[in-house]
Amino acid sequence: PTLDSSASEASLRRNYVLGQDAYGAVSDVDIKGTVLPVPDLAVGRLVETPDEISGAITEFLALANGVLPTPTSSLVTGYDFLTSAADLVQSDFAAGLGVTGRTDTLITDQGVPTTDITVGSPSRDKSWTATDLANSLLGSRHDLVFLAGHFSANNTLAADYATTLATTDLDAHPNLFTNSLVISPGCHTGYNLLDADGVPGLTVGLDWAEEMAKQRATFIGGTGYQYADTDFVAYSAKLYTLLTSQLRIGSGPVPIGPALVGAKQSYLSQVTNLTGIDQKALIEATLYGLPMTALDLPSGRTTAPGTGAGITPALVPTGPGAVLGLTTAPFTVSPQLTPSAPKPVLDVDGTPTGDSFHWYSGPDGVQSAPGLPALPKQIADVTSTTGEVLRGVGFVSGTYSDTTGVIPLTGAPTTEQNGVHTDFLSPVFYPQRIATVNQFGALDNNGTDGRTRLITTPVQYRTDPGNTATNTERAYSQLGLQLFYSANTSTYGTNTPALAAPPSISGVTDTTPPLGGSVTVSAHVTGDPSAGIQKAWVTYTAETGPLHGAWQSVDLVQDPIDSTLWTGTFAIPSGQSNSDVRYIVQAVNGVGLVGFDNNLGDGYTPGVPIGAPTPPATIPTSISLDAGPSSGISGDDLAVGATLVGA
Repeated sequence: PTLDSSASEASLRRNYVLGQDAYGAVSDVDIKGTVLPVPDLAVGRLVETPDEISGAITEFLALANGVLPTPTSSLVTGYDFLTSAADLVQSDFAAGLGVTGRTDTLITDQGVPTTDITVGSPSRDKSWTATDLANSLLGSRHDLVFLAGHFSANNTLAADYATTLATTDLDAHPNLFTNSLVISPGCHTGYNLLDADGVPGLTVGLDWAEEMAKQRATFIGGTGYQYADTDFVAYSAKLYTLLTSQLRIGSGPVPIGPALVGAKQSYLSQVTNLTGIDQKALIEATLYGLPMTALDLPSGRTTAPGTGAGITPALVPTGPGAVLGLTTAPFTVSPQLTPSAPKPVLDVDGTPTGDSFHWYSGPDGVQSAPGLPALPKQIADVTSTTGEVLRGVGFVSGTYSDTTGVIPLTGAPTTEQNGVHTDFLSPVFYPQRIATVNQFGALDNNGTDGRTRLITTPVQYRTDPGNTATNTERAYSQLGLQLFYSANTSTYGTNTPALAAPPSISGVTDTTPPLGGSVTVSAHVTGDPSAGIQKAWVTYTAETGPLHGAWQSVDLVQDPIDSTLWTGTFAIPSGQSNSDVRYIVQAVNGVGLVGFDNNLGDGYTPGVPIGAPTPPATIPTSISLDAGPSSGISGDDLAVGATLVGA
């Protein structure tokens, strides 16, 4: 509770996300109407009273070269959907402290009933209580602490969901956390309750950030609701696991502030779609203390993740791109898909239905988003070795297999309770694009690694006809892509080709010869004349038949009279029904931007006008007359019949 007239209340009522990255950001990125400060310089915050602020500075100045005493002990807590993150952090702490370090844990496995509480010593198959937490946290000193659980600004809920530990309990043990590093993914652990903004007699002003300042500890927490996923390490939980990994990189002391910046930059470099939850998780993770304070883990040090060799594209030989310096390179992805262990689907009362969720993991984990299928993630370094910027990716080929009757596991973000796995409903394959360019690492002047990444999610899902509970799962075994690079930022008169939009594709039509065997596709491709149209092509497959299981492409040819008209022909093999064929049209301009037209996700079907429903797959049928009387009298009624076979 805060006073109605206070700045704290105003920020809460206006739903502001509180953060401090903007103070150290060289660049902001506009994303769908919101502004994300890209983390660059490390920023720390000192709270709350003059004595607490000066005490933190005095404690830092007493350190040898700003380095905390060599850590020898750690404590990691967690339960429910934060168990996986706690285990990853525990692994980092144990490696960093080495075999001589004391690594205490208070972790309950996900799924353990809250009513099944500790009997004797805490164990993973029992829900720990606030007494267990007090014994672990306050019974002995720990140099490294990771407190995962449900929090408010001044207390935390134990794994039993019944008992709590408050900041005032810690305050009764002064100096216990001096020069410790304390990290928490709990909600509002980093929300600083200003005493002057509190409601007298109601607000407990001693928040976690202030208590850590009184203890002279370095503290990292979230200024609002922090997020996890019910099944995956995602959002805030993932960010803090990246942070503890950063603390082990290199040799010698690691400044904590830059480690948090590195974790945020690493997070950004791995996303295909930066959702609002991602942005909030990044912005609100706040360091309380001096960011140059360093930690020197005595063991388990790692090297920084290596970068790939990059791509050496070649200059296109003709077309507007040859004039504008467009370069290109083919790129093949061989997906590495690991099927999940079965996860039972539960009824509304929590009983198993007998079905199981399914998903794949990739070599770089899983991409999870609210209500969308979990997708395998594979990241490649596609930085140009000759300095151009990757501006577009074209889809050229692919091989796949379809499995019907699959129930995809959908993302279920959560803050306090496990999320609900909703059905995934889509009449077309999702995601429509399975290759995403990630440029966060390549942003200039942001302390980033300068690398461009291509993230592929090589599995798609589409709702099965007649059963909204299941999907067809399309898993790719190979992807053929074409990368387009450009470094052209010149202005010619009043035109800057680099600012052109991707080509626009319209008027897609097709014709099929009377005897079949091929489909001729025509499309009108337009765009900014200063960038021109470099190339257009058709990529096609089929729902069933000989073409099913692979995508392949043919180039379109520009009409010599109508420069907007592009035409090409692809073959239909014997036994392939035209009504099962699907094709999409793509085009790239002279500075590498790719236009993509897939008829709103459904693909084009030969002979079906735009907007018309796709005809069902044809089934061979035959008809025969039933046996009837061999004779009759003119004028009498005669019963006749016929039988249709094959439908």
